[in-house]
Amino acid sequence: MLKGRTLARAIALQTLFEMDNENSWNEDFTDILNRNFEEFAGDKKLFSYAKKLIETVLSKKSEIDKLIEVSAPKWSID
Repeated sequence: MLKGRTLARAIALQTLFEMDNENSWNEDFTDILNRNFEEFAGDKKLFSYAKKLIETVLSKKSEIDKLIEVSAPKWSID
């Protein structure tokens, strides 16, 4: 079972996956994050850490997308 910051990182990644799957990059992600914390953690003491991780990814999304495009040229970023 994951604990602490490892669990928070896994929940942040799950939230990002859902945002990508639903193409909801421009929407508020806190509802998804709240639901994932309730389902997988129960304890929200690391919620702000996971939220900050997601905010950082979103602020660098275009840079990350470019890296993915270069690394996987046969796969469309869409």
